[in-house]
Amino acid sequence: MRLVSYLDEDETVARYTPGPAYRGGVPGHVYGGLIASLLDCHGADSASAFV
Repeated sequence: MRLVSYLDEDETVARYTPGPAYRGGVPGHVYGGLIASLLDCHGADSASAFV
């Protein structure tokens, strides 16, 4: 997925654009497990940045 989280003043930011392999089913939507994985990875990176 290559999600990269970075610090922006007092918050962490991550931007992600899903490739065709992560889009499926309904046009304009992504697989729900992908969203959960992104939140999990970004949350862990964010927590480690502030520890």
